[in-house]
Amino acid sequence: MINIFNKNDGECECKIVEISAKKCVILPEVLVKSYVQSRQVVCVFSLIKQKNIELIIQKCTEIGVFRFIPLKTERSSSENINIPRLNGIAIEASEQCGRLDIPEISSPITINELEKMQGQGRVFILLNQNGTEFQKIQHNSDEIYIISGPEGGFTENEINQLASFSKKVKISQNILRAETATILGCGLYFL
Repeated sequence: MINIFNKNDGECECKIVEISAKKCVILPEVLVKSYVQSRQVVCVFSLIKQKNIELIIQKCTEIGVFRFIPLKTERSSSENINIPRLNGIAIEASEQCGRLDIPEISSPITINELEKMQGQGRVFILLNQNGTEFQKIQHNSDEIYIISGPEGGFTENEINQLASFSKKVKISQNILRAETATILGCGLYFL
């Protein structure tokens, strides 16, 4: 017996009925847990060091983030990220915390590309020390995009562009590391 899950059916206890070098046949026997769609929080994080990106993917997956979008910025540490490795981390984190889905990890995009994603029930939150104090959002939007900056923060031009389509929100009195701000910012929107 093994347990298998997906976001369409949920988690099922299954019986292995055939196993060979080329295939494995299983039959679902008992539905253990039904899939329930969680709040659709999208983590838009600036490209930072790979090990810190891995921490973001792991912890935000455990929290319940729906999708990850890496963001190219002027202060990005690197534009190269290992998406297959990040997908593996997301799978492990989903299994560890009992999620029945695995968040999508997109290829890196620019701020201009992010801006074009406006509309269609989307709310954009820019984590910024000069923003309004955090308050739980009461809205009817389909997706909440949490945007976090790189080490050293966004440039003034980037902040101005992002603020033109995002609400600036302050989540801490302290200046946080990029990965800490990202994890905290996403977590607050699940409260």
